[in-house]
Amino acid sequence: RSSIEISGRVSVENRGTDATDFSAVVVALTPDVPGPVDATLSTSALGLPKAVASVAKDGTFTLRDVLPWDYRVRIANVRGGYAKSARLANKDVLSQILRVEGPVTEPLEIVLATDTGRLDGRVVDDNRENAPGTHVALVPNERQRHDLYFAGIASASARFQFLAVPPGRYKLLAVAGDVPDGAWLDPDFVSIYESRGLPVEVTSESSENYEIKAITEQ
Repeated sequence: RSSIEISGRVSVENRGTDATDFSAVVVALTPDVPGPVDATLSTSALGLPKAVASVAKDGTFTLRDVLPWDYRVRIANVRGGYAKSARLANKDVLSQILRVEGPVTEPLEIVLATDTGRLDGRVVDDNRENAPGTHVALVPNERQRHDLYFAGIASASARFQFLAVPPGRYKLLAVAGDVPDGAWLDPDFVSIYESRGLPVEVTSESSENYEIKAITEQ
């Protein structure tokens, strides 16, 4: 079977590739499988195909030895920004599956954006006292976009902060106790707490501050 290659280019919205060094960015194809595989069990352990490419300084990249499969496109190491779109043959492959069935002749066009916002806050208990050590997550309404998930642990002063958050609608959750690695990517886990989360909307250059109550039981 001949090797399949997918070439493409990364650019920045409204700037193209001018005066931008993309050499830190990584483009990956991960198999489309249910569950938070990329956080709890490596695709290598499952024996599923994947492809990874480092992006050149000028924004070009080539994914090599791609096997026919259904993939999700992941873009990592985007400093101070986020992946706004990824299109192949004019199809959205960032929020939808990229199905590789044979030779790919069209380029994978990835556009980054920098119009992010930030979100700060404090976690409190039932008595509105500080709740340090609480697990905090920002779960996107676009659940298939794993790159839009943010998670952390409240500090000793019960504060949390998420920077460079892409614009969009999210659910802010604070859960006391143990949270397994990769659990936020598991729809079944999130569904336990979602109704008690706080709906938030992040806009370009917004800076919001929230007080959220820790969820102490399922």
